[in-house]
Amino acid sequence: MSQVSARRALKGALLLCVLAAFWEALYERGADLVIIGGQHIYERYAPMRYAEGYAHPTRTEFAADSARGIRQITSGLAGDGPLTTPTFAMTHPLSLYRSGGNGFLKVTLGEGVYSWEFVNTQWSHVEDRGTGTCH
Repeated sequence: MSQVSARRALKGALLLCVLAAFWEALYERGADLVIIGGQHIYERYAPMRYAEGYAHPTRTEFAADSARGIRQITSGLAGDGPLTTPTFAMTHPLSLYRSGGNGFLKVTLGEGVYSWEFVNTQWSHVEDRGTGTCH
């Protein structure tokens, strides 16, 4: 393995350790919702918890958890102009909705509840909205 490859592998391993610790801390402190930016995709997941070690990441490193799980919404569709849904080799088992398009995510926080709605631009047809209960 070259020095460049070894450095990249080490950086990747360190990042995965930080992410694991981040998700575990959020879960232990009762987080309800995590919003992440992603390039040209909108995706919403079922409430989940970190379940496995990042030493060997797999599609099942997160497990469904309807009682205390954290809902993740990845929203990277800001801007204007037509975009299509990106094609991926693999869909996460906890993915409930995935789309391309343009617009923004509107989140409303209430007393013990939260709601989300994707607001489209003129070229977009993302249809996702819902509510969640806080732990």
